[in-house]
Amino acid sequence: MAAAGGTNAADELVELAGERGDLDELRRLAADGNRDAVDQLVELASDYRGR
Repeated sequence: MAAAGGTNAADELVELAGERGDLDELRRLAADGNRDAVDQLVELASDYRGR
């Protein structure tokens, strides 16, 4: 049960960091192995390059 709670908390952190554009937090989460954070970084990079 604790693992599921940890996953939900990590998902929320990724979501909030993505909404704020907090690249440092997303990089930290990605370095810790969070695939959603990696995906969010790729998405933000794609958006940036599209400008």
